[in-house]
Amino acid sequence: MKNRLFLATLLTGTTLAFAPTMSSSEVGDMHIDLYGMGHISTDAVYNGYDTDIVAASNASRLGIKGGMNLGSELNAVIQYETGVDLTGRGKNDGNGNSDSSGQLLTTSRDSFTGLQHTRFGELVAGRVGGLNQWLYDYNLFADQVGDLGNIWGGHGLFDRVRGSLQYTSPEIAGMKLRGLVASKEGLGDNDDVWLAKADYGKNSLRVGLAYMNQGSTTSNDHQAFACTASYMFGYYSLGGGYQREINANGINGNDFNSVTLGGTAQLELGVFKAQVAWIGDGVENNTGAIQWAVGYDYNLIDDNLTIYIAYAGVSNDDNASFSVNNYGHGQNMGVDKQGDDPSAVSLGFIYRFQLGI
Repeated sequence: MKNRLFLATLLTGTTLAFAPTMSSSEVGDMHIDLYGMGHISTDAVYNGYDTDIVAASNASRLGIKGGMNLGSELNAVIQYETGVDLTGRGKNDGNGNSDSSGQLLTTSRDSFTGLQHTRFGELVAGRVGGLNQWLYDYNLFADQVGDLGNIWGGHGLFDRVRGSLQYTSPEIAGMKLRGLVASKEGLGDNDDVWLAKADYGKNSLRVGLAYMNQGSTTSNDHQAFACTASYMFGYYSLGGGYQREINANGINGNDFNSVTLGGTAQLELGVFKAQVAWIGDGVENNTGAIQWAVGYDYNLIDDNLTIYIAYAGVSNDDNASFSVNNYGHGQNMGVDKQGDDPSAVSLGFIYRFQLGI
């Protein structure tokens, strides 16, 4: 049973932030949790020219989440989350390439406050997921080398959206709806952002549909449509997704289609997983790529500790430069030049915790 729970946890996007559901029955009751994840790896990365061996902090994080019962099935909810750089380098730690000048805490992650009602849903304001809301529906190498975000996030879709207002409906017959709006998300040329997401989950089936419009005041709106699906049967799972980007990077007609397919198998002592992602050409020829990844996760101590080994590679077309360790992964080595084919072997260690305060 424990191994099956670990497999289910792997497939349900544990990297996503969430607000707690209050279970207290008394008005004024409050619950606060301190939680976090430390994820560090040693990687041998080939960038198409030479190989470097680096230690990387990969989207490690620390957060506080909680809520207060306001009565009449209404709760106040909060979440404050920051990235953590376990290497102390002060730059790329997988939390958005921020420069923290060598400090332990790096950059803001999913952070918000709002209201949650049992029958009417949840309304929060703050910094919440953009692309991340569907990227992790079935991303077997989240924050590892070979992360699906290397492909789906390669043209600048916002991973998270600042200054946003988000509504999430209650779940009805396995269906949950979400809508997000934000005005002038960035400090530069970005205009309004809006996103809609529908999720269906029942028994072992998960299906997601998403659309995001990433506006710009100086160029064409960057739009994305995605659908994802996964199915878990016994100790195995299969899943994949399709993403279409329109006017990527604000360039008219720069449209990309991408598909991903993967699967897992629960073995006696861990989970074997494999995933491939393909993206076609945009407005320019030979701008596509294929990424593949294989790995093995060994879970210990009630799913709190994971040790893994992963191998990933990218085959870039002549005018493409997708990286193998960009999204959610620290110490991105990039590629030496367009058309190069990077690869990486990674040995990683992940520890998760959650403590009631």
